Amino acid sequence: IRSGQRETALGSEQIKSARNRVAATKTETETITLSGVFRGVLPDSWKFDFVPDGQPLISGALAEVVTEAEAEAMVPHYDKRCRATLAMTRYRTLGRLSRPTYELVRLERET
Repeated sequence: IRSGQRETALGSEQIKSARNRVAATKTETETITLSGVFRGVLPDSWKFDFVPDGQPLISGALAEVVTEAEAEAMVPHYDKRCRATLAMTRYRTLGRLSRPTYELVRLERET
Protein backbone atom coordinates (compact mmCIF):
# COMPACT_ATOMS: atom_id res chain seq x y z
CA ILE A 1 0.00 0.00 0.00
CA ARG A 2 1.35 3.42 -0.91
CA SER A 3 0.00 6.69 0.50
CA GLY A 4 1.89 9.82 -0.44
CA GLN A 5 5.55 9.16 0.43
CA ARG A 6 4.74 6.26 2.75
CA GLU A 7 4.69 2.63 1.67
CA THR A 8 3.47 -0.29 3.79
CA ALA A 9 3.28 -4.02 3.16
CA LEU A 10 0.51 -6.12 4.75
CA GLY A 11 0.41 -9.85 5.12
CA SER A 12 -2.72 -11.90 4.43
CA GLU A 13 -3.57 -12.13 8.17
CA GLN A 14 -3.23 -8.36 8.55
CA ILE A 15 -5.50 -7.83 5.56
CA LYS A 16 -8.05 -10.27 6.97
CA SER A 17 -7.93 -8.53 10.36
CA ALA A 18 -8.36 -5.10 8.76
CA ARG A 19 -11.30 -6.35 6.71
CA ASN A 20 -12.96 -7.73 9.85
CA ARG A 21 -12.50 -4.40 11.66
CA VAL A 22 -14.05 -2.49 8.77
CA ALA A 23 -16.94 -4.97 8.52
CA ALA A 24 -17.59 -4.62 12.27
CA THR A 25 -17.76 -0.81 12.13
CA LYS A 26 -21.19 0.60 12.89
CA THR A 27 -22.21 4.20 12.30
CA GLU A 28 -24.22 5.85 15.07
CA THR A 29 -25.87 9.18 14.25
CA GLU A 30 -28.19 11.14 16.48
CA THR A 31 -29.74 14.58 16.27
CA ILE A 32 -29.01 16.83 19.23
CA THR A 33 -30.00 20.40 20.07
CA LEU A 34 -27.61 22.59 22.07
CA SER A 35 -27.74 26.18 23.29
CA GLY A 36 -24.63 28.31 23.22
CA VAL A 37 -22.73 30.96 21.29
CA PHE A 38 -22.45 30.74 17.52
CA ARG A 39 -18.88 31.55 16.55
CA GLY A 40 -19.37 31.76 12.82
CA VAL A 41 -19.83 30.11 9.46
CA LEU A 42 -17.70 30.14 6.34
CA PRO A 43 -20.18 30.04 3.45
CA ASP A 44 -17.50 29.13 0.89
CA SER A 45 -16.17 26.09 2.75
CA TRP A 46 -19.41 25.30 4.62
CA LYS A 47 -17.63 25.08 7.99
CA PHE A 48 -18.97 26.35 11.33
CA ASP A 49 -17.89 26.90 14.96
CA PHE A 50 -20.23 26.75 17.95
CA VAL A 51 -19.55 26.91 21.70
CA PRO A 52 -22.26 25.03 23.63
CA ASP A 53 -22.98 26.17 27.18
CA GLY A 54 -20.42 24.61 29.53
CA GLN A 55 -18.72 22.61 26.77
CA PRO A 56 -15.72 23.01 24.48
CA LEU A 57 -15.91 24.40 20.96
CA ILE A 58 -17.63 22.28 18.32
CA SER A 59 -16.43 22.64 14.73
CA GLY A 60 -17.88 20.90 11.75
CA ALA A 61 -19.55 21.17 8.37
CA LEU A 62 -22.96 22.45 7.38
CA ALA A 63 -25.32 19.56 6.62
CA GLU A 64 -26.29 18.87 3.01
CA VAL A 65 -29.87 19.92 3.78
CA VAL A 66 -28.74 23.50 4.51
CA THR A 67 -29.39 25.76 1.55
CA GLU A 68 -27.04 28.51 0.41
CA ALA A 69 -29.60 31.10 1.55
CA GLU A 70 -29.77 29.47 5.02
CA ALA A 71 -25.97 29.48 5.26
CA GLU A 72 -25.86 33.18 4.36
CA ALA A 73 -28.58 33.88 6.94
CA MET A 74 -26.32 32.40 9.66
CA VAL A 75 -23.58 35.01 9.12
CA PRO A 76 -25.23 37.79 11.20
CA HIS A 77 -25.58 35.40 14.16
CA TYR A 78 -21.82 35.58 14.81
CA ASP A 79 -21.07 35.78 18.54
CA LYS A 80 -24.79 35.61 19.43
CA ARG A 81 -26.66 33.16 21.62
CA CYS A 82 -28.29 30.52 19.44
CA ARG A 83 -29.81 27.06 19.53
CA ALA A 84 -28.07 24.66 17.16
CA THR A 85 -29.54 21.44 15.83
CA LEU A 86 -26.67 19.12 15.01
CA ALA A 87 -26.22 15.65 13.54
CA MET A 88 -23.62 13.96 15.75
CA THR A 89 -21.95 10.92 14.18
CA ARG A 90 -19.70 8.36 15.85
CA TYR A 91 -18.21 5.11 14.62
CA ARG A 92 -18.22 2.02 16.82
CA THR A 93 -15.48 -0.50 16.04
CA LEU A 94 -14.99 -3.59 18.16
CA GLY A 95 -16.52 -1.92 21.21
CA ARG A 96 -14.62 1.38 20.87
CA LEU A 97 -16.44 4.59 20.06
CA SER A 98 -14.77 7.25 17.90
CA ARG A 99 -14.74 10.95 18.67
CA PRO A 100 -17.89 12.57 17.33
CA THR A 101 -18.13 14.60 14.16
CA TYR A 102 -20.80 17.27 13.78
CA GLU A 103 -22.94 18.68 11.00
CA LEU A 104 -24.99 21.81 11.60
CA VAL A 105 -28.54 21.13 10.46
CA ARG A 106 -30.28 24.25 11.76
CA LEU A 107 -29.47 27.44 13.67
CA GLU A 108 -31.98 29.59 15.55
CA ARG A 109 -31.28 32.81 17.42
CA GLU A 110 -32.24 32.67 21.09
CA THR A 111 -34.19 35.63 22.43
